[in-house]
Amino acid sequence: MRAALAALAFATLSLPASAALRVQSPIVEEGEVEVETAFNATADHRPQKTGAYTANVALSFSPTHFWKIELEGQWKRDPQNPWQFDSTSFENTFQLTEQGKYAADLGFFLEYESVAQRGDHSSVTFGPLIQKEFGANLTTLNLLFTHELGNRSAPGLNFEARLQSVWPVNDAISAGIEAYWQPGRLGAFPLASAQGLRSGPVLVGDLRLPALGKLKYELGYLFGITGSTPQGTLRGVLEYEFRF
Repeated sequence: MRAALAALAFATLSLPASAALRVQSPIVEEGEVEVETAFNATADHRPQKTGAYTANVALSFSPTHFWKIELEGQWKRDPQNPWQFDSTSFENTFQLTEQGKYAADLGFFLEYESVAQRGDHSSVTFGPLIQKEFGANLTTLNLLFTHELGNRSAPGLNFEARLQSVWPVNDAISAGIEAYWQPGRLGAFPLASAQGLRSGPVLVGDLRLPALGKLKYELGYLFGITGSTPQGTLRGVLEYEFRF
């Protein structure tokens, strides 16, 4: 049964998908295995910004109570172009504090991305993951920095902030809002109108499968706030979790 559920998650690769627009949790569950697929799809009145899709499938494992490792393959389709394999990523999440012990739960994210397309650059992304409960509310903030590698790569660090804040509706679903800000290179941010900024509603939750693990899901729609951002982005995640 576990194999069938894992196959179901992989089968959703036919959907447009991506892990690029996702808020990462700092919490690590020792011994947990995750099979994940996700998608992003854009809509806009401008031909160069509509119909862009990204897709990923990932497999992760947490060998300890503080470390999760993940291997991810990513595909993309630019507007008016065919699908192509984009990159392979190796991700690490480190939980730095015991959950609930301090004012906030802290973690650290580290990723190496190896690109497949000529002209693109491999990169390293890193930064803190912060999670805080405010009564029933759960708010998670990622502050991420990316450095390109290789010849003719861009200098310095690109900065990105991701925020998700949700409230429980029932045992299986929480609703809230999220935002993704991509201003550009540190020390050289362009005008606000040229920065990437999108925000919108999101639904998250999980369905527990007795003796089999659980299915987690996210579904959000992001509205472009600046002119350089697509007017709309639909994103989703489907993840199957189980323990050895």
